[in-house]
Amino acid sequence: MAGTTSPNSDFRLDVEHRGDAAVVKLAGSINMNVCDRLQSELLAIVDRPTPKLVLDLSRLEFICSLGLGALVAAHLRSRHHKGAVRLVSPDPSIRALLEITKLIKIFPPYESVEHALAEG
Repeated sequence: MAGTTSPNSDFRLDVEHRGDAAVVKLAGSINMNVCDRLQSELLAIVDRPTPKLVLDLSRLEFICSLGLGALVAAHLRSRHHKGAVRLVSPDPSIRALLEITKLIKIFPPYESVEHALAEG
């Protein structure tokens, strides 16, 4: 899972486990060519179960609607396991997309991975 890339895009996903949390660093672009893999990998992490899934978006440049759907699927599965998904440092354009879609209410962004991990 860690450090996987798609031949069709510059998307990158790196996973680091910190205690009972998983920090997933997403970089590049999430387009429809990588959404199925993104959702599968996020759900696999959540199903361990992992109480905290922190998604570091600081190096993510683009996310399509299917990518947002993958984040929502991970959120719903995580809630089923009494966990939480937290987003960190979204790019201004991604933050705007979260606001337009009202997903900002589900995923209030954190300033840093450390802040997201510290939250109860």
